[in-house]
Amino acid sequence: MSKPENRSRIRDLAAAVDDDMGRVDGPVEADLRWIRAHKSFAKLKETVAATPILRHFQPELQPVVVVYANDWAISAALMQEHDAVFHPVMFASRTLKSNE
Repeated sequence: MSKPENRSRIRDLAAAVDDDMGRVDGPVEADLRWIRAHKSFAKLKETVAATPILRHFQPELQPVVVVYANDWAISAALMQEHDAVFHPVMFASRTLKSNE
């Protein structure tokens, strides 16, 4: 995962991962110095690494599609609930072309 180069990219990355993770960039809002943004990104990486792992699709469970889009990329995840936790089954993403 490459480091985002500005506050907007950190926020986009956090939103792409999960709506709740938008709170991770709190220090960036309070202080725009790069060291604070770097700490926020490191915390975000730790949180991403601790998220539920990819599971096999189970036809008997209800699938849920989660989508995200911003000015430069789109992404989606197919998820299913296992023991009250939604786990990803499949991911898809790509960057947008200039005419999209």
